[in-house]
Amino acid sequence: MIKFIASDLDGTLLNENKELPKDFDYVLEKLNEAGIKFAVSSGRQYDTVIDQFGKYKDSMTFIVENGAMVYEKGKRILCDPLDKEQAKEILAIIKKEPGLYPIACGVNGAFGEEENKTHIQNVIMYYLNYRTVDDVIERSSDDDLLKIAVYDDELSENHCYPILKDYYDTANILVSGTNWLDIMKKGVTKGSAIEQLQKLYGFKPEECMAFGDFMNDADMMRVCSESYAVENAHPELKALCKYICGSNDDEGVTKTIRRVVLGE
Repeated sequence: MIKFIASDLDGTLLNENKELPKDFDYVLEKLNEAGIKFAVSSGRQYDTVIDQFGKYKDSMTFIVENGAMVYEKGKRILCDPLDKEQAKEILAIIKKEPGLYPIACGVNGAFGEEENKTHIQNVIMYYLNYRTVDDVIERSSDDDLLKIAVYDDELSENHCYPILKDYYDTANILVSGTNWLDIMKKGVTKGSAIEQLQKLYGFKPEECMAFGDFMNDADMMRVCSESYAVENAHPELKALCKYICGSNDDEGVTKTIRRVVLGE
């Protein structure tokens, strides 16, 4: 029996217009009635997620910053930041490379330096609580950094990812989108956050279901036996998952939950 469901947001639960499935309220209500916990699991910051999901604050779990922080009922129940010195080293490498724009994602908000037009449009979309600073490295000492997000003018998988090869063993480097890459503390992933929730609530992996579309969702599939990649997912994630469901534009997540979990 499924007791816990986690879904990525962008490209998975949300369609290409960043809209929820039309039946989301109905599905969440039915899950709550059945005592099944539902979590959104996102690389976004909490402020941005709650801006869209505020009405659901007390009825679901929020795994944010790719697993570095978890909220329930408005309270932070997990926080796992980067080492400050390592964060400064990585920020320095990123700043030297043309076409890369680092965003320091702290407990108290995100910040970065002057951006180009394309970059700032993406920042505004994903980071509601964001400010511009003169020196992102210097200001990184002022907060605990949950994540460093990098917007890449090129393909992040081919450009930014190889540049950080010296940190593969000491930090968690994840391609999180076509033009995005995320750096977290070693061992911190969406999957590690779910493991903490499994321990907290006594859920077994076989009682957990996960949905995703990109490689920053991969570790969720390790800890949730019922793993689903949406049809529009990265090929490597599809290869990791037990099942493929409909695309984000076809409301694959809620249709699957209704069929498999709710028995409709």
